[in-house]
Amino acid sequence: MKKDKKQTKAKKQEESSESTQEDMFKPTKDTQDLEFQIGSIEQEHFHQIKMLLGSFFKSQQYIDEIFEQADQISQLAESTDVIQTPELEVTGFCSYIPLMLLPEFKFMQLMTKQLQRFLDEKFIDKNNVAVVYNLKYVNLPPTISIDALHSMIQNQKWSQSKEYNDVVWPAAFFNVDYYVLFSKCKAGEDKKADLETLYHVELYDFKDCAEKVYITSKDQFDPEYQFNVFMLVKKAELEKIVLKMK
Repeated sequence: MKKDKKQTKAKKQEESSESTQEDMFKPTKDTQDLEFQIGSIEQEHFHQIKMLLGSFFKSQQYIDEIFEQADQISQLAESTDVIQTPELEVTGFCSYIPLMLLPEFKFMQLMTKQLQRFLDEKFIDKNNVAVVYNLKYVNLPPTISIDALHSMIQNQKWSQSKEYNDVVWPAAFFNVDYYVLFSKCKAGEDKKADLETLYHVELYDFKDCAEKVYITSKDQFDPEYQFNVFMLVKKAELEKIVLKMK
């Protein structure tokens, strides 16, 4: 066992009306009362992970790879947590995937192609870079994402400790120098990226600690969001801001 489950209660910030499951995927700053727990992913969570991926990736080239993504992520217990209600309904997940870990899979190739537009090959070869998937029902409080990132950081530390036993993957695979956080945003009236429309509203506060913020309209994750947003953050800096925001 890598760690015990953590239970948290999210406070209600604004009144929100009853919504269908479909509404849970629509961006809003309204939040809901929710008790949730963070625990290790299991393969039986595949369908929930697939649904959450589908709520974010809407362009066809990514939709084609959602099954593969969900299949691989649901097997990465070393670096993936799920966010669950007390009834064990999965409301989100957080996973970090080192670029060296699954290079043969198309979804990682698509992500690496994006990263190579702002990170040169020497940087990627020299540093241990991990892509962070942090997805949840979007009208749940941003604090849930912060708690999930905090748990992710603890997972990474555990993977480098003596407690980790290299049963499935060598510990070296989970060594991280930099994290890449990704999201999407819409264009403003000036046709430029408006970061205040970030799908992950909590990432707006991460931009100042990022070494690089890369915004592109190429290979959009979602036709309704005109820009993909990537933030390159040093491991130590991510830990600092997450602790500050908790």
